Amino acid sequence: GTLTFQQTASNFYSGLGAGSFIFDPKCYYDRVHQGVVVIFAERGTNPQVSKILLAVSDDNNPAGVWHKYRIEARMTISGTNYWLDYPGLGYNKDAVVVSGNMFSFGSGFAGVQYIVVPTAPLLSGGAATARYIFDEDGSSVQISEVLDPNLDRVYAASRGGNSSLDIY
Repeated sequence: GTLTFQQTASNFYSGLGAGSFIFDPKCYYDRVHQGVVVIFAERGTNPQVSKILLAVSDDNNPAGVWHKYRIEARMTISGTNYWLDYPGLGYNKDAVVVSGNMFSFGSGFAGVQYIVVPTAPLLSGGAATARYIFDEDGSSVQISEVLDPNLDRVYAASRGGNSSLDIY
């Protein structure tokens, strides 16, 4: 309950070119790498922008050094652009995983996008490279925290259809 770090989100992510509408923060303490991970979603309509703002602390002190990234989240399907909402956040020893519901900038829902970012470069401030997976049948996915440094998988829970629970 003790405040250890405070800054406005726009100041924290300044220098990345983020717009004024950043929302849905998530945070966890990565017990495998002993650091803090924070994300915000970013959305803009003119131009159509959807990004994930990702920050990784270089150690267990959130008042210290952070490595910050602005990662593409906009998706285009059949000429229609979609933005990421309601992000999920998890990790394992190898990657940070972000999920999100993909909504059209007009109207409509496409499914869930997963953004997988290898952890190793993030820990030292190296370049972030993302891989993208799309699931048109999922929604409102939440990603697990995999604490075992020997496991090479990440689990996710999704609402499938109107009444099922899907585990990936």
